[in-house]
Amino acid sequence: MRGAPGARDFLCVLLLLFGLQTGSSQPSVSPGGLSPPSIHPAKSELIVSAGDEIRLLCTDPRFVKWTFETLGQQSEKAHNEWITEKAEATNTGNYTCTNEDGLGSSIYVFVRDPAKLFLVDLPLYGKEGNDTLVRCPLTDPEVTNYSLMGCEGKPLPKDLMFVADPKAGITIRNVKREYHRLCLHCSADKRGKSVLSKKFTLKVRAAIRAVPVVSVSKASYLLREGEEFTVTCLIKDVSSSVDSLWIKENSQQTKAQVKSNSWHQGDFNFVRQERLTISSARVNDSGVFMCYANNTFGSANVTTTLEVIGKYLYGNV
Repeated sequence: MRGAPGARDFLCVLLLLFGLQTGSSQPSVSPGGLSPPSIHPAKSELIVSAGDEIRLLCTDPRFVKWTFETLGQQSEKAHNEWITEKAEATNTGNYTCTNEDGLGSSIYVFVRDPAKLFLVDLPLYGKEGNDTLVRCPLTDPEVTNYSLMGCEGKPLPKDLMFVADPKAGITIRNVKREYHRLCLHCSADKRGKSVLSKKFTLKVRAAIRAVPVVSVSKASYLLREGEEFTVTCLIKDVSSSVDSLWIKENSQQTKAQVKSNSWHQGDFNFVRQERLTISSARVNDSGVFMCYANNTFGSANVTTTLEVIGKYLYGNV
């Protein structure tokens, strides 16, 4: 049984419209009519060998610039064609073409160099409780077992967890204080042989989980006018970022001088000594002196009381 000619024509129109909608290979355009630039070669990643040419073409009537990023460093070019005549391992990174509308397209280029499998960015710091990135991106993504390895064959801590990204490096999850001064390499297997990066030594910044500990050398002083007043405040914290100062509670001006001295007692014990001195104490120097310290967790203080008696009264005290 045949359908009516009108029905066949209607069906053909629907099929034609459907084909136009689903078969298009043109870049998608935003509702505002803006579209990102096109890059040739049209791929997200490109692998070249050291010594070969890198040639990238950005097509956009509103072209602005190319931006190259690697290990946190950037360089730019205002020409729509990026050419590197003899590529080196350090040319590995992300190349982004941007137009006047702020839209961009990117391609990641690996420059395979037999003598340099890793790009390395030192030093390595990590904050306790946070993740930290070991910057050792690969120049050749076609390797296996991209991971971390302890120096001199020593095992990594059993609870150390990490995630590898060939383009960024290896992220250590939830850094612990016990990882401080941990020596490690990035490693990967290439053609059945293990290759190691330069060594990294992880320096851990302790998380601040309590207020500083403050104390004074003496809680109260009784002096005769003209005598020297000296009091020492000791501030202890896990980090040298702690702030501290002496404050006279009644806010009166004094001729006090403060000298500071500090040192580390081990990896996570910082000590600062704030010595306040009035070389010739006066009666109006009497009052309460506060040693105040604060960190990102909170503040703490301790006080000492000074009483200065006039010379003519001192003998009656």
